[in-house]
Amino acid sequence: DIGAASGFLDGAMSVSCDSVNFYIQDINTFLLNKREFNKVISYYTQIRKGVQTNRFHMCLGTSHKTNLPDGIFDELIMSKVFHELRFPDDMIEDFSKKLRPGGAVYISDLFSGRREISIIEGCNDTALTVGRVVSLMNRHGFYLYSIKNSEDCYRNTLAFKKGKGPN
Repeated sequence: DIGAASGFLDGAMSVSCDSVNFYIQDINTFLLNKREFNKVISYYTQIRKGVQTNRFHMCLGTSHKTNLPDGIFDELIMSKVFHELRFPDDMIEDFSKKLRPGGAVYISDLFSGRREISIIEGCNDTALTVGRVVSLMNRHGFYLYSIKNSEDCYRNTLAFKKGKGPN
């Protein structure tokens, strides 16, 4: 989970799954630090109905790279983070190194439409268009294989895989 803050979403997901390795990654040490990370993991471990079988790893990145281990991930998830990347080309190139063959990158974010520019509340960033994100990902060898909503929908989830895509 790239840009995961303290890992609260991963902690919540861990309640309903078993034997998953969660990597909680962020660049903000105010949000992701050992104290906050441990509080989240402890809280969700206590509300689980059974023994905690998931493993949690904390990873501090930079604005240029995730610092996650190479070649071990089936999925990289970004929730309301992609629009905040200051060096998207560097980060997308880094994603390539982190995925196993057949792995996917999921980008869930707020988007501008083709005819309407949206400003994201809270950070005042201009939301990218779906087309712009697809273009950035294509430039680094990823293809869009799934989109949750229409291209002009404000909230959307895009799924990418490495390669040329299906024929």
